[in-house]
Amino acid sequence: RVISAMQDSDEQAQALSQLSQALAQAHRWEEAERVISTIQDSDGQAWALGELAEALGQAHRWEEAERVISSIRQSDEQVWALAKLADTLAQSNEYERLLPLVRYWWQRVRRRDEAVCLLALAYGFLSYHSELGIAFFDAFAWVDEFLRG
Repeated sequence: RVISAMQDSDEQAQALSQLSQALAQAHRWEEAERVISTIQDSDGQAWALGELAEALGQAHRWEEAERVISSIRQSDEQVWALAKLADTLAQSNEYERLLPLVRYWWQRVRRRDEAVCLLALAYGFLSYHSELGIAFFDAFAWVDEFLRG
């Protein structure tokens, strides 16, 4: 009630973001997501969803983290959340989960700048399997050529 009574939309968005973070820290994921859905500011909502996805990833709730990331409407925030999840998966040696994640998001690429941003998702593989670097380079070259027409 107190938050909804706030007149300043920026202050309200910040308060709702902080509330959602507290709920996520308490592992009250659904409530946190419900609070985030009430944030009117699209930037604030995207940021809060990214933070929730990061918390879900750290709790090894991979599928929920991916679902939340898919709901982020701002590409920069979405890429940041994906990179965080990819890092967490790599650190957890969850390569069988990481590979389909990378594949799925790379298949959605429509522009070269998107491919460049999503390249960071593959970094977790490279630190553990350096031979994959050449394969990723070849794949990136193919995507680049494909996108140029």
